[in-house]
Amino acid sequence: ARMNVQVKHGDLDLLIEDPGGVRYAVEIKSYQGIRLQRGTFRNKEELRYRDGRAFSRDPVEQVLRAAEELDARPLIWLPEARSAKVLRMKCGVQVVQGNGKNLMKVVGARSRWF
Repeated sequence: ARMNVQVKHGDLDLLIEDPGGVRYAVEIKSYQGIRLQRGTFRNKEELRYRDGRAFSRDPVEQVLRAAEELDARPLIWLPEARSAKVLRMKCGVQVVQGNGKNLMKVVGARSRWF
């Protein structure tokens, strides 16, 4: 695992490679939780704060750019979220809520990484 990986438009918080060689571009956010809002028009999806407010900077676009540049799967991790669950967006982004054990399940990581 590598932390603070430089990419064209800033940096990525964490880059993980699983034992099979699959890479994950991980953007870490300190949100207590989020919600996935799906619109009725064209099946648009977007992440929002739990109270429905929009983010000032879209974490989905941020992690998608980094993942594409690094040939990795995009993942947003919310280690401070109150509930442990995984959201899968149509654009390919996975949102992992909960502690490091929940993240490890999703990426097949070894405990020594955390």
